[in-house]
Amino acid sequence: MEQEKSHNEVCRLLYVAVTRAKKQLHLLGLSQKVDGGPASGSFLAALWSCVGETFATREADLALDEEVQDATRIIPPHVRLRADWHWPPKPAWMGQSDLPDIHHGEPILFDWVGTEARLVGVVMHRFLARMATDGVEQWSPTRIAQYRDVFRNHLVTLGMAEPFMEAALEGVTRGLVTALTSQKGRWVLDAQHQESRSEWGVTGVEKTGTVSVTIDRSFVDREGHRWIIDYKTSRHEGGDREGFLANEKLRYQEQMDRYARLVHAMERRPIRLGLYFPLMDAWLEWSWG
Repeated sequence: MEQEKSHNEVCRLLYVAVTRAKKQLHLLGLSQKVDGGPASGSFLAALWSCVGETFATREADLALDEEVQDATRIIPPHVRLRADWHWPPKPAWMGQSDLPDIHHGEPILFDWVGTEARLVGVVMHRFLARMATDGVEQWSPTRIAQYRDVFRNHLVTLGMAEPFMEAALEGVTRGLVTALTSQKGRWVLDAQHQESRSEWGVTGVEKTGTVSVTIDRSFVDREGHRWIIDYKTSRHEGGDREGFLANEKLRYQEQMDRYARLVHAMERRPIRLGLYFPLMDAWLEWSWG
């Protein structure tokens, strides 16, 4: 009897609430039980006989893993520095010589022509780093496909124009799937390497001053070689693939040499350099020093 009285009171309150709407009425609900049903004594429970089937259908439509759903809501923060901001004083270990401000080396643009291609490269780099951190065993082409809305969110945040969105999503997806299914790509992304790092920030002092760089991928292999690898989102269609790759090596030689010098200042391992092209599944490697 007491339970029936409580149910009637809930129905009365619900009736009062919904009949006060003047122009529009929106009902929002959340099923919190493990079996997807409504919480006992809730307004949703009172309406369940009418809306239960709709809830079941919607939950099936949204049956992506929770990580994907959460990621679609993540928007990287943007922080604007004050107009009077300056670099902090250099630490004592740098010595007393006057050094110019930190700079980030020669700017290396992503290889496709246009802003859209550069943004595709940014998102691809982010998720190659994510895959390397998680471990390739945690990823599959199906999971990558499920992240399509996540890729869209990143591209929108970066400023991708809608007319180019579908081609951009195709490029990101294809590059990640190629890296994941390629023998060389899986080796590069393997989280089991010693001292495995992605998006490794390194700062050091060169003749031109204090230099700060970000290395896409680095690890130590079984033979004790320190690998320094950069992802390149270049594409090449047509003949003379080897000639194209040879030109790419020359193009980025100075950049890779700088990475090697900065790392060599911290440790004395033999260093090997590599360029990986996920959209082409192409690989270049050579020894440094």
